[in-house]
Amino acid sequence: MVLEQIAQLKTKYRHAWGDRPRWYWMLGLLEEVAELALSLMGLHAGPVEWELLQIATICANWIECREEQ
Repeated sequence: MVLEQIAQLKTKYRHAWGDRPRWYWMLGLLEEVAELALSLMGLHAGPVEWELLQIATICANWIECREEQ
């Protein structure tokens, strides 16, 4: 089920950052990691699972984007 959720999000956002430089991807990933940390401390509205899904999605899309380049 988790892999299905990641696959759905990956498909939905596949081309969202495709033309962006590496630093943009890194900042997006760091933002989600920060939101995960805040969520773990109860300081962010997003649930931990959602933040983890977003991190996994960014990582998977970033890898595919790099392979295509």
